[in-house]
Amino acid sequence: MKLILPIPPSINHYYRNDEQGGRKINKRGKEYRFAVKLAATQARAEKIEGAVSVIVYVICPDYRRRDLDNMLKCLLDAITHAGLIEDDSMIVELSMYKHKPDSSNKSGQAIVNIDKMPQDDIEIRKAGAWII
Repeated sequence: MKLILPIPPSINHYYRNDEQGGRKINKRGKEYRFAVKLAATQARAEKIEGAVSVIVYVICPDYRRRDLDNMLKCLLDAITHAGLIEDDSMIVELSMYKHKPDSSNKSGQAIVNIDKMPQDDIEIRKAGAWII
């Protein structure tokens, strides 16, 4: 499955602290989750059961510094929330690449490829997935 998504917000802009000292997803995070769910619906993407491989290509909108690891958590949570995978614990292979800005795309994008791992390569456990 291939999805073209907006660039995820940084983890620093995804959560907010609540009055009880906990953390909640903020407005920007909820908007991103909605955008991912909408893109999945428009692409008629279906949930992939079991162990998966995820490859992400981030095309930046500009040359500002961006940390891939700060984007990853938001992206994987949104993919899970959209119902595309069971849980991000089922990801057994993960790659992420950052590309320089493309002058034809001023807002940037995240191209996400999600593929089911071959069952004969994977042993599925209740707590997650392992390559054996």
